[in-house]
Amino acid sequence: MRRLLAVLPLALLAVSAAACAPANPATPGSSAAPSPAASTAATPTAAPSTAATASLAPAGTGTGFYANLSGDLEVPPITGPAMGSASATLSQDKQTLTVRVAAMNTSGAISVGHLHDGSSGTNGDVVKPLVIDGKTGTLTWTTKDADKPLTPALVADLLAGKLYVNLHTQGNQGGELRGQLSTTGSAASALMTGAQEVPAATTSGSGVATAWLDKERSSLTVQVSTAGLTGPITMGHIHDAAAGSNGDIVKPLKFNGGTAILLWSATDTDKPLTPAMIQDFLAGKLYVNVHTDANKGGELRGQLLVP
Repeated sequence: MRRLLAVLPLALLAVSAAACAPANPATPGSSAAPSPAASTAATPTAAPSTAATASLAPAGTGTGFYANLSGDLEVPPITGPAMGSASATLSQDKQTLTVRVAAMNTSGAISVGHLHDGSSGTNGDVVKPLVIDGKTGTLTWTTKDADKPLTPALVADLLAGKLYVNLHTQGNQGGELRGQLSTTGSAASALMTGAQEVPAATTSGSGVATAWLDKERSSLTVQVSTAGLTGPITMGHIHDAAAGSNGDIVKPLKFNGGTAILLWSATDTDKPLTPAMIQDFLAGKLYVNVHTDANKGGELRGQLLVP
C-alpha cells in the first residue's frame, strides 16, 4: 500500500504564491506557450468559489485513495457523458479521512452526494454525506464527529475497498456517478504555483493537481483545481519535462471554470498514454501547466510527483 502526499485537506484556504519574477511570454521555440491549435481552450467563466477549490495545500502524509466516477458503475448502470474523480486521504493515525470530489458533464446540478458502504456491483448504505458546491464535493470525516463518526469498522471497510462515492442529480436520483475508493495503483500530486513557471509568473493564484495510474498501467486520471487566477483559463496541458525546464505538450486538458478532469488511456486515438509516458510519470517528469491571457506562457505550473 502506497503512502502519498495528501493534497486534499478540507480547511478553506487562500494560498498566496510567493513573490515571483515578472511573467514573460515564452521565448521562441519554447513549448511553454503552445499555439491554440495544440490545445483545448476553456470556456471563459467566473473564477470558482473558495468552497469549490478548498483543497489547495498539502496536509502531511497518509494513505491515499482514488476513484474514477462513472455512470457505468451505478447499480443499475446509467448511460451519459458525465464523468468525475474522487481523491481521499486517511491520516496516519486513522482518525481523519479527507475527501475531494469533482464532476463534469452531469445531466444537471448535483443535488446530493454521499459515501456509501458496499462492494463494487452492489448498493450499500449511506455512511457520510458530502458537502456539495456546484460540481464539487468535500468532506472532513473524523472519529469525533457527533453525527456518523468515522469508526474502526468503517476504516476497515475503506481499506478493504468497500466504500464508494455516489453523486446524485434530479434526473438520476438513485445516482448518476459512482466510484469505488481504492489504494491500488500509483498516485501523484502537485501544488501549482506561478513560481514554478519557466520563467516565473507573477500571480496570486494557486492550484492542486492529483493523478492516479491504475494498477494495470493502462489509464491515468488527472484532476486539476485552481483559484485566484488573473483571468479565465484559456488552455491547459500536461507537459513532459523535469522541474525547471519547459517540455513538449503530451496531452491537453479541458477546463470547466477552474476545474479539469482528464481520463487518459492507452486506447485514446489522440495522444494515447504510452509506456514511455508512464515511465516519465513515475519518474516525476510530467507537469501540469495552466494558461491565461495575462500569462500566455503559463500562470500556474505543478510537477506531478509520485512519493
